[in-house]
Amino acid sequence: MFYPKRRKPLFLLINCGNIILKNSYCKKVNTKKYSHTIFIPKSSMPTHRKPSYEQELLKSPKFKNLYADQSKRSGEKFILHDGPPYANGSIHFGHVINKTLKDIVCRRRVKQGRPVSFIPGWDCHGLPIELKVYQEHPELMGVDPVRIREEAQNQAHFAIQNQRESFCRLGVMADWENPYLTLSNDAIVKQLRAFYQLCEKDLIFRDSLPVYFSPSSLTTLAESELEYNPKHISPAVYVAFPVTSKINELELAETIYAVIWTTTPWTLFGNQAIAYKPGVRYCLVYAPRFRQNLIVATELVNSLRSVFQTELVLKDEISAMTMPEITYRNPLASDHDLPFVRGDHVTTEKGTGLVHIAPNHGREDFQIALDNDLSTDHCVVDDDGKYVEGIHSNLAGESVLTKGNELALEMFSSYILHKEDYVHSYPYDWRTRQPVLTKTSRQWFLDLDPIRDECLSELAKVTFYPDGIKHKIANDIIKRPPWCISRQRVWGVPIPAFFSRQDREREDPIITRRSINHLCQLVEREGMNCWWLREAKELLPQSLLEHENLHIYGVEKSNDIFDVWFDSGLTWNSVLSGDKISDVYLEGIDQSKGWFQSSLILSVALRKISPYKRVYVHGFAVDADGRKMSKSVGNVVDPVPLLNEQFGADVLRFYVAKYATHHGNLPIDLNSLKNAKKEVDQIRGKLRFCLGALEGFTDPVEYDSLRFVDKYMLALLHQHSCNWAQFYEHYNLQTLAYDIIEFVDKISSFYIKVTKDRLYCNEKNSVGRRACQTVIKHCLDGVMNALCPITPFLTEELAQFLNPESSDTSYFLREAFESSPTWCDESIITKGSIVCEAKKLLESGTDDTKHLTKPYDIYIHGSNENLDLLKDINSEESETGRTDLAEILQVVRVILAYSKQIDSNSSSFDKILQSEETSLRISLKQTNLVACQRCLLHLSDKIDELCPRCLKLCGDEMKKMSLIGS
Repeated sequence: MFYPKRRKPLFLLINCGNIILKNSYCKKVNTKKYSHTIFIPKSSMPTHRKPSYEQELLKSPKFKNLYADQSKRSGEKFILHDGPPYANGSIHFGHVINKTLKDIVCRRRVKQGRPVSFIPGWDCHGLPIELKVYQEHPELMGVDPVRIREEAQNQAHFAIQNQRESFCRLGVMADWENPYLTLSNDAIVKQLRAFYQLCEKDLIFRDSLPVYFSPSSLTTLAESELEYNPKHISPAVYVAFPVTSKINELELAETIYAVIWTTTPWTLFGNQAIAYKPGVRYCLVYAPRFRQNLIVATELVNSLRSVFQTELVLKDEISAMTMPEITYRNPLASDHDLPFVRGDHVTTEKGTGLVHIAPNHGREDFQIALDNDLSTDHCVVDDDGKYVEGIHSNLAGESVLTKGNELALEMFSSYILHKEDYVHSYPYDWRTRQPVLTKTSRQWFLDLDPIRDECLSELAKVTFYPDGIKHKIANDIIKRPPWCISRQRVWGVPIPAFFSRQDREREDPIITRRSINHLCQLVEREGMNCWWLREAKELLPQSLLEHENLHIYGVEKSNDIFDVWFDSGLTWNSVLSGDKISDVYLEGIDQSKGWFQSSLILSVALRKISPYKRVYVHGFAVDADGRKMSKSVGNVVDPVPLLNEQFGADVLRFYVAKYATHHGNLPIDLNSLKNAKKEVDQIRGKLRFCLGALEGFTDPVEYDSLRFVDKYMLALLHQHSCNWAQFYEHYNLQTLAYDIIEFVDKISSFYIKVTKDRLYCNEKNSVGRRACQTVIKHCLDGVMNALCPITPFLTEELAQFLNPESSDTSYFLREAFESSPTWCDESIITKGSIVCEAKKLLESGTDDTKHLTKPYDIYIHGSNENLDLLKDINSEESETGRTDLAEILQVVRVILAYSKQIDSNSSSFDKILQSEETSLRISLKQTNLVACQRCLLHLSDKIDELCPRCLKLCGDEMKKMSLIGS
């Protein structure tokens, strides 16, 4: 097809979001002659915006004042309690995911007309900040706690300001002027009083129990502060302990040995017993290589032959009933006989079926010791992770995880039958990425036993997304040991306990209502540094000293601080006064062992209710290799340049909504972000075209006066709107984003494509054109209503151009769009699906893309039932003389072929279309009409003539009307 070289196609003069067909005229049609009579949609809204536009928009009242303005609304507030990010460093992509999802949830509620409480907060204490101070001021370590705290506080405040600016840039609507901070005097006072309440309820105790201890951080750790290295290598050894009693009255010349297997040789000096498991069969075997008789589990004999590289000759079976009668001796760590005890945790999956018990270095071991009256005072590790004095002169002061472990292997070498490297999962300190150990330590604990059932009962009332997380947390709570709430650091809230100097380890430390009230008053006046600035005598009221019969110089204060999970687990106390419950907690999957549990435990302990009604759990931001993004690993993608220079907030927010809400991890890569930008740009272009199509529109058409395709589009809008509401209700933002894209494409590639003639070429105020504008307006309102929580910047811009008179009022404060139940017409949906089936078949079988109307008369064959449904659509004619069905299918004429059977080889048709996917068949016959010079529809009898509709509109009488020169 030849086109004049300088002639530009009329319908390529504007950017209309891929709506206009390319080169939509034939070579003999002079469209330029009538171009001034056609209504081409136009909008003053820019096609593109740079990220700097968002920054300018943030300064406007509609963004700056939105939180305060919506808070003034009446009604029950929707509460989202913000899990506190850590006040350390700048934001990373995990922050972007978290805060974006929270903001989407809150903005949705605001748009629905409900006031929202979203008070942001920060977790300000903890080891990472303290370590950062030591890195910058190593001279302060262990010297000046007040100076350390001042520097740590400065670090926290700097990070808070930095992160707050980034969150605001992201468009997060929250009470930024009044955040909660765990370092604030108010939060600390509430924490001190909460601690006393827990003491009153007898939930707090101090004891020596096994805890996780980090030699690299020199502090105890909670389970939630661990990460497991699946590739940790331990020296695994098979150790033979000499038996000191007879077995089955058997007299042997050789000594008998009980063989244990351990991956922690350093704990051998703490051995107090050997555990066996009832139900497991044991035997006595002779090992020629060692010239020893060994006690092992019978089912492991074959595997041990391979390990020891020797034959194992069965001597006798040992009944589990006689195991408690056997005694043995630890050759390097005891001078008396030690027992065999029952251990239900013993397995025969690995090792020998016998497990060495070191009560001070394992939780199961400790419980076994209590059950069997074994000593729990023999901890071989000090608070520096080194061997204590008195075990052996070679060991004192050596790290048990490094050189001390090697020395232990040397000292036990005579009793080690085999040594190998064992790769397994082992707990590491999540901050230092170094291995931890288990040791007994005198710490403060919260007893979970009295409230465990209440926690589970409250948890059962909570809705989780995904639901499986609830069961995971419930299982953790069932198995969770007493919560160690104390840490041996400086930067934190001190545990407000005092001790008699003569009895530093007394079981009843001084914690009274008077002591707490006195300390709280000091904190309110002076801040928490008063604990380090004042002597113990100044921190206690004189009346209390007299009451306790204590001399002012006979009192010491606690050196422990609270676990930061205790700090953050009480943050609901700052935003949920009384018995208020947050509508939703929304955090990453790591909080399943952290904040979700600590908040639940403390709220149930203090208020007997859960702090949340719903919990939404999202995944981590990971790199292209699937590794969790971490500052310490060095694979963090800095989102700030992406926000300010490359993509802007709307693109990042859309990316999060579409890809980060399936509860799995989200790989962050530039190509995916570019795709998200492309999608947002396409949505912008298509909605911008809708804006242009509504220019001058003021008079909507009533539903009953709409054409079929108009009603069908509103039915689709109603369906999608109902789906969108459900997606939001169930936090299914991923499906929501895909569904919005799908519907926007339907507006563009389906509805506007088939109604473009009405929109462009009908008389300006005709019913047909206004009907089209009515539907476009409803669709635009519906999409903006669904899209606004995700892309608030784009939506506010659209709203500004759609209603310039209301540009100072935030779109989120305007009445929300609601689809009319009238639009939900099942018969319309049924008919529309058949029409779309025919349209799909027709488009797949025709390659004519140059005309607004395919130059065919078509015959549709199908069941009488289907054809009856299409009959009404094919009877009502539009202004052009075409039926509604012809308009939708974009052909000249449609004939419903009820009875006429068409031979597939008939020469009377140009083409016959049929596919296995549809029950319809379409026969095509070239029309004898030609394209109208104005509207391009094949409705003219002759070339160079207008169709009847255009001839009427372009007459002399019409030139005087507002149509001309629009």
